[in-house]
Amino acid sequence: MAFTPLVLAVVLLLDAHAAWAAPRAPGAGSSAAAPATSTATTPARDAPTAVTDEGSGLGGVGAAGMPASTPGVETGSNAAVPAIEQELIAEVRERVLAASGHESYQFVPATTLSQGEVVYYTVRIRNRAAAPASAVTVVQRVPANTSYIAGSAAGPGAQITFSIDGGRSFATPERLIVTVEGKAQQAVAGQYTHIRWQLRNPLAPGAVALARFRAVFE
Repeated sequence: MAFTPLVLAVVLLLDAHAAWAAPRAPGAGSSAAAPATSTATTPARDAPTAVTDEGSGLGGVGAAGMPASTPGVETGSNAAVPAIEQELIAEVRERVLAASGHESYQFVPATTLSQGEVVYYTVRIRNRAAAPASAVTVVQRVPANTSYIAGSAAGPGAQITFSIDGGRSFATPERLIVTVEGKAQQAVAGQYTHIRWQLRNPLAPGAVALARFRAVFE
């Protein structure tokens, strides 16, 4: 088993921290002639999905912006693939003013949120198995009461796609189509319900991969 790729499909709830300037690599790596187009008449953020653990929905922040039982952190695992451990961390940037007057910023747990505040999510994906995990796929629901920020999703050499139908289908942004008043048009980032990372490289035993995105608290 140590030399056989372990094919894992991990559908879990995920998050983001820093390094947002790094551009997201466009979806690639598929030999298909053209990716399938995802369409939806009404985006269904709360539609049933294969996500194992939905948690509080805000990565540790309650719907009213108050702290959940574990501020800023959610953990979970896939019952079918217990070797993969996932942790979702929600943070915000806090301004720090030094006595000298120098201004800087630091990340702190998102225990309380204000409307319009940006939440930085980091999804920690750890392989607890003794063998490398190949073809790891992670799906993160866009947390309730938040709106995904376009272009903010990033991952470790991952192909990133999005869903507008509750996680039933995924496609790159240009292929996400919604119908508004009988007319088809490209979906906007605020209509995304789920984000999917497909890791291109195997995850070594004990290794941790970080997936990131940002969302606005509404």
